[in-house]
Amino acid sequence: MRVPRPNRAQLGAGALVLAALSVGRVVTEWLPEDPSPVRAFERTTTLDREVHLRYGNLRVTEVDGGKQLATSTSAMLSPGLWVTAHVDFTPTVDKVGPAYAELRDGEGRVLTRGSRNVLECKVINPGISGHCLVAFEVDPTALAGSHLALTVNVNDQRGDDMAVVDLGITPAQVATWKARTTPVELLMPKDAT
Repeated sequence: MRVPRPNRAQLGAGALVLAALSVGRVVTEWLPEDPSPVRAFERTTTLDREVHLRYGNLRVTEVDGGKQLATSTSAMLSPGLWVTAHVDFTPTVDKVGPAYAELRDGEGRVLTRGSRNVLECKVINPGISGHCLVAFEVDPTALAGSHLALTVNVNDQRGDDMAVVDLGITPAQVATWKARTTPVELLMPKDAT
């Protein structure tokens, strides 16, 4: 039994497929790797400095820490530490507020909201300031140098603005928080809307 020989059209189609694959490989090797279009656009700032985002303006005004956390509904004790932050947020486009928070510790680990971590926001209409409370239960050995990242989309952070705030936490602060015997109170300010 003889195997049929390919005709010119089949050979031409095969050559075109190989050429397209080669061109695709060259193009992907030449494309830049950073910033990735599937990552958030990170807007960096420091404690008590406002950052302007596509959907609003954000400022982390206060950072505190300790072994005990007291909120309006519960009190929790940690084998590590609690780190808390007060965040002012003024929406500029829609009635939105931070809905996703992560803490990036000094060793590069990322902590997201879990059953014990807190992200609570009181946000109203565009142009009017709101307030958020954030708390993470953390390993104190990696707390110095931590950053807080916040954005409005809880499900998909790709391709949108994300505030990344250097909390300015030092080893001396961590030592003070470890020795603290009173709870860290994480309560919404009385004037928060």
